[in-house]
Amino acid sequence: AVVTYSLVEPGETTLNVLDMLGRTVLRIASGPAMAGNYDVPFDASSIPNGIYNLVLRTPSQVFTRRLEVYH
Repeated sequence: AVVTYSLVEPGETTLNVLDMLGRTVLRIASGPAMAGNYDVPFDASSIPNGIYNLVLRTPSQVFTRRLEVYH
């Protein structure tokens, strides 16, 4: 799968997959990032089928999307 997102500010950024209890089950990206557009591939085969939250944290904002995994 590929996650596409845009950053409007540079800074420490994380992109994680969380289970419904809020536990991180997969870290897709972490570290300093420049402003711009990103296409980040990731492999969800290591997590079980189910519904998760995809959480993007930037220095000033948090974005959450629902993610459904089916193998």
